[in-house]
Amino acid sequence: MPPESLPEALVDPELAVEQVARDRILHCLPETPVYEAARRMAERRCSSIIVEAEGEPLGIWTERDALAIDVSSPDALERPIREVMSKPVRSVTAGTGLKEVAVRFRQEGVRHYLVVDEAGNRRGVVSQSDLIANHGMVATEETLARALWLAVEVETLARQYVLTLQIGGPTLLSESQIAEVREKFAGYGLLG
Repeated sequence: MPPESLPEALVDPELAVEQVARDRILHCLPETPVYEAARRMAERRCSSIIVEAEGEPLGIWTERDALAIDVSSPDALERPIREVMSKPVRSVTAGTGLKEVAVRFRQEGVRHYLVVDEAGNRRGVVSQSDLIANHGMVATEETLARALWLAVEVETLARQYVLTLQIGGPTLLSESQIAEVREKFAGYGLLG
């Protein structure tokens, strides 16, 4: 039976979210123009920015929010980030296990959490990508080339699975369909 979600299946339940979260939090003021927030995110290779005023988080703007902007409008990128941010900012405590975080991502339909300590102090930001990047996959094969091929295949399948979750989940094949696929793809991609 397939797992509830890919991140849940891949994460090490022993790890705490603080071990995989990015500790450098990108932030901006509510009046920051969208283009400036996007520039900062691209510069830092970051998929989110926390919108804050007087040291308090008001919202978060993510790559997903960026996709919702109508860039055909001449002033779309000049708008203040407060008009297009998601709110409220959801958080998890630093000691929360990765499995619990993966479950919450799925249940709450978000892709980023602000990571805070027990006193509520900000410690970082964690994304679904951070969980997947730290799932600890080990690929072993007879040769290094085959092990690398297997690792790439698993990562590709993991990404495809996560993408299908966004549109309702994958179609599951029957045992006979799986047997047919195995037969047709016997030896596919394997190096001699």
